[in-house]
This record gives sequence, C-alpha cells and structure tokens, in this order.
Amino acid sequence: MTSTPCHGSRRARISAGVPRPRCLSTSAARHSAINFYSAEVAAFDEQARNLLNEMAMDISFALDNFALEEKRKQAERTLFKLSLAVEQSPNSIVITDLDANIEYTNAAFTNVSVTARTR
Repeated sequence: MTSTPCHGSRRARISAGVPRPRCLSTSAARHSAINFYSAEVAAFDEQARNLLNEMAMDISFALDNFALEEKRKQAERTLFKLSLAVEQSPNSIVITDLDANIEYTNAAFTNVSVTARTR
C-alpha cells in the first residue's frame, strides 16, 4: 500500500494503491495496479485496505480465467480441425485401447471393412 497525492487533483490528499497479485497472474508480462483516491485524510484504514486487497485478488482471478478460457477455446478449435481431418481422411484409421479393443474407426476403414466382408 502506498499513500501519495493524486496527480492532477488538488482535492485528493491520500491514495491507496493495490498491486495486482503476481502469484495469480498466468503471464509474467501482465502487471497492473488498482488505485483509489480520497480527499479525506486516513480514509483507508486496515479494514478498507484488506477489502481492497481482496478486490484486487478477485479481479486478478477473473482476468486470469478470461485468458484461460480463450486458451481452452483455441484448443477446442484445434481439436475440432484434427477430428475432421481424421474423419475425412481417405486412409483407414483405427484407434484401439491397450487391450486391442476398437474404440474408433473412420469412414474409410468402415468402407474397406464392408467391402472385404461382401467379397
């Protein structure tokens, strides 16, 4: 917490700056602070400072979750593209578990299997 006069305002006598917690930030490049100003001397007692710190952590959490949600959506788009490529591939694709149980086949494999059975 810092207590400095507000620049550009002659009324404000004290301010409280709350840095955004770095421990919650997903990107080391993002640093910010929330500043509150008051014309009243000693307006920011310990209870107010604790509340401001809690607000800063809540905002930091929300901002980090916005970034994580965007990463999740990008991963989902990439996975969708890859699943289309596998499904539409002209090559047979079979996915099995460790016990050789078939979990997935694409259309090309199904077409080859049906053709082989009808011969």
